Amino acid sequence: MLSDALPEPMTVFLRKFPNAGLRLMARPSRAATSALLAGQADIAIVGLTMADELPAAAAIHPLTRQPIHLLYRADHAMANAK
Repeated sequence: MLSDALPEPMTVFLRKFPNAGLRLMARPSRAATSALLAGQADIAIVGLTMADELPAAAAIHPLTRQPIHLLYRADHAMANAK
């Protein structure tokens, strides 16, 4: 679903931040959330429903009208971005 939407923003990001590293890992949402909270990932793109409880140590940003969100630790720089 997101495979068509990711290449362009990733290219823009890498042009803007050429010294940044970028590694993609395909994992189910719960495993991606666990990796994020364990410090194994900086951000995660996850599908959440209203029944899912957001971990207190995470912040969220909706990416689409679908229940797909960008998840990051509450102490990540993205948490303060508008």
